Amino acid sequence: MPTLKVNGTEKEYAEDEFPNTIANLIAEMEMDAKAVVAEVNGEIVTRDLFETWYLKDGMEVELVQFVGGG
Repeated sequence: MPTLKVNGTEKEYAEDEFPNTIANLIAEMEMDAKAVVAEVNGEIVTRDLFETWYLKDGMEVELVQFVGGG
């Protein structure tokens, strides 16, 4: 089973459920892509690349969602 380490937690996926892009992972986690910063294997990924940055088995992903308030 393919895995991703997401925000420090190892996640296993069935082959047909693996989120192949950052955009798909963000959607799966029900996060707002406009308010997310992504890092993959220590490299910051800009928002314009979320749809085309492909994830592979074993990658480490950090997703941080900003929340406004006052």
